[in-house]
Amino acid sequence: MENENTHYGLPIVDNEDCEFAIAFTEKAANQAAKEYIKDSLWAFNADFIAKHCKVLSADVILTIQQGLCETDANAAFHELIEDIDQFVDDAIGAYGRGYFLAFYDNEENLLEDIDPDDVQVILEELREEIETGLGMKCLVYRLN
Repeated sequence: MENENTHYGLPIVDNEDCEFAIAFTEKAANQAAKEYIKDSLWAFNADFIAKHCKVLSADVILTIQQGLCETDANAAFHELIEDIDQFVDDAIGAYGRGYFLAFYDNEENLLEDIDPDDVQVILEELREEIETGLGMKCLVYRLN
């Protein structure tokens, strides 16, 4: 579940104008995307859920989505989806991690590819982590 100082386990850096979530490894990015996806199963396209749930059709899934509140529908889908890891892999494969982690633009970027002013703020905030060899290869997700 979401922690106020992190974005699905990823540290958040705020530069006054916007916030960024930073993943230092592919594994961390995948784990954060997995947690987000598991928290938002209820919001997926009914056809997508149906492909991972043999017992229900897309029409029944849509009825569940419309009839239950977010928390109850999400809990139901956790039980109905046969292989949550496969569901997550398929979701990331279809949309990319940025879709789930970068609320502003749905983009996953390398630190070296974003605005230099934003890079400077991130470097200052996360200097210790970056100096341990993680460098400019960390992944950046803009939140707002």
